[in-house]
This record gives sequence, structure tokens and C-alpha cells, in this order.
Amino acid sequence: MVIARPYAALLLCSAVLDTFRSPAQSVGGWYVQAAANYTWCADPLGAGHGPYTGHGAGGAAWAVGGGYERTPGPFGVCVEIQLEQRSVGYEFNEDQYNFPQGFLADGLDKGRRTMRTAQLQFPVLLAYRGFPGLRLEAGPAVGRLIRALELRRGTRYSNGREETLFEQEDRTTDLATWEFLVMAGALVEGPRGVHVHLRYVSGFSNMDVGPGSSPSFTKQVQVALVYAFGHRGSGGLPTDVLP
Repeated sequence: MVIARPYAALLLCSAVLDTFRSPAQSVGGWYVQAAANYTWCADPLGAGHGPYTGHGAGGAAWAVGGGYERTPGPFGVCVEIQLEQRSVGYEFNEDQYNFPQGFLADGLDKGRRTMRTAQLQFPVLLAYRGFPGLRLEAGPAVGRLIRALELRRGTRYSNGREETLFEQEDRTTDLATWEFLVMAGALVEGPRGVHVHLRYVSGFSNMDVGPGSSPSFTKQVQVALVYAFGHRGSGGLPTDVLP
């Protein structure tokens, strides 16, 4: 029995590898995608939000990327790389809330404060193709922060004058460099390799690591347009595999 168990495990691994090596059964291939996203968090990213600390913040942005799918049976794997921009912010008005005096030294500001970030993401997802024309997926991803820029846009009232407010500051060192996430979604296949991709993303890393900041964990929804290289037939099978 002691010898039989390792031998059985070896046979199982060999069968899995043989399945992945079998091009006749394989579904998938290379694809590219462009997405619109909406990201939100329970506390604004960055420090110094005055009475807005602890309030929700969100915003829309975009992402582009590509990946490779290998699905030899009902189950498979998708590996992707994605360049994503997030834009998470809120509307503020220093004339209506109890801001500390330090905020009011340059005048009364109102407008929108946004943290705009660029991040590289590397998802590795389990894929399921048990339904024709549909790919379900779920799995982990890791994100690498490239840059974080804080923007303040709106109007400033100072000494009886109204001025245009536009300020920006690099906040890359105030946010976490790495973020760990989990993703779940579905790809709905269309004609000629053009598909629609829906995905929900939840972050498990506190992105606010700068002094004076509060914990911030991101959530996101994505809607993407996907192009898969090589036309696909019904059920997601390549046309050269269909009977």
C-alpha cells in the first residue's frame, strides 16, 4: 500500500499532463481585451481627507491587456497580464464641513479629489466551460503599483476672488507596492472571436500605508471587449476542432 499510493499519484499526474498535451481536445488560445472599470473603497486612498475620512470613494477608469487560455476539458486555466488605471475619488466642499484650519489657509476649496493609480496585474484563473458559449472563471491575482497621482480639481475662493483649482502630487510612496486580489467573472462568446467579459475584483491588501492614513481595500467591476485570435465555433471550440 505504501508503494501503491505514490504510483497511483504518478499515474494521475501523467494522465493530466497527457490531457494538456492533446491539441485535439484543447479549447482556448491567445486573446486581448480592453475594459472599462469602476473601483470603490470604504475610505479614500491617501491621507489628509479631513471630515471625509471614513467615507466611501469611487470612480471609473480603464484597463487593457491580454492572456492565454488552455482548457482541455470542462476545466482549464487562464493566465493574463493587464495594465490598469484606477480613478478613486469624492466630491468635497470646504465651506460646508468642519475642516481643520490647516485646510483653509489657502482659501475655501470645492471640487473633486481623486487618487489616480496605474497598476500591472497578473491573474491566474481557473476556467470552466461546462456551458456552450460561456466561460466561467475565478482565481487569484497580484498587482504591482507603477504610479499614484493625487489630483484636486475645482474652484478656490480666496480673498474674495474665485480661482480655478488644479493641483497634483505624486503619492506613489504613500500606497502599497503590491496588492493581492481575487477575481470572478464570465466571458460570453460572440461571433468571429469577439466576446464580452464581465468580472468582479476584490482586494485583500491595505493600499494605504502612508503616515496618517486609514485602511483602504479596493473593490471593482469590469466590463471588457475581448478578441480571441482564431474564430471560435459554438461552445467555444476552435473551428478546426468542430466535427
